[in-house]
Amino acid sequence: ILNERQFDNGAGRREECPIRCVVGASNELPESDELDALYDRFLLRQEVLPVSDDGLLRLLGQPAPGAAPDAPLPGLDAALADLSSAADAVILPRDARVLLRGLRTHARD
Repeated sequence: ILNERQFDNGAGRREECPIRCVVGASNELPESDELDALYDRFLLRQEVLPVSDDGLLRLLGQPAPGAAPDAPLPGLDAALADLSSAADAVILPRDARVLLRGLRTHARD
């Protein structure tokens, strides 16, 4: 999906898959060239500590973040389509791209 923007559903069909944001998680840092290449594609990275025992109890008592509402949200599909169109029209200035590259280098070091 990251390279070709297509999803192979396993039934011999490839479906277009526009990407707006990719979030990844792992239990360990990459230790091979293949995984280093994947790791390199994430602009921002954050290492987090394991959840404490007490924190786990609090976490398990909460609804899942992003859980689907009981009823569909009216107008959500149209709003997402508008947002997607607006995102396609954004042109990131060169100064901003250079700044992001610097932030990435700083975060990596």
